[in-house]
Amino acid sequence: MSDVIATNQTILVVGGGISGVTAAIEAAECGKQVILVEK
Repeated sequence: MSDVIATNQTILVVGGGISGVTAAIEAAECGKQVILVEK
């Protein structure tokens, strides 16, 4: 029997440049909730 561990599945991406947007898109496509913050 395996234990279920509840975790926060929200990902915070800081920076909206090419890398930040790419990371946010990849995480969203994996079904994660994404928050993208830019200055």
